[in-house]
Amino acid sequence: TKGRKCLLFQSGDALVIYGFEIGGDGGGGAGGGNPPPIRVLRFPGTTVTAIAHRVVGDGDGSTVSDHDLLVGGATGEVWVASLRALIMEAAGKEVSLPAGTLKFNTDG
Repeated sequence: TKGRKCLLFQSGDALVIYGFEIGGDGGGGAGGGNPPPIRVLRFPGTTVTAIAHRVVGDGDGSTVSDHDLLVGGATGEVWVASLRALIMEAAGKEVSLPAGTLKFNTDG
């Protein structure tokens, strides 16, 4: 998603993704209220403890499904997914991991 900025944070068993618009109508400014998250991604049975993201340029031949997001859980499990694939679905919806997501250390 070209030019889109996001704010990622963990909350218990969830990864929450908000649109990040400085000076736009997406913030919680005067009269603006708090916008709903773009995505809430749950990881049942664990707590999200780490998030890492790398920028994958839109003009470098990369695709929407390229892995650009790493999520670590308290159980030791690690998921590698596409942030762009996650945010391209309907806003505010709780979703599962996109196709092509890699999972490591499933034994914890």
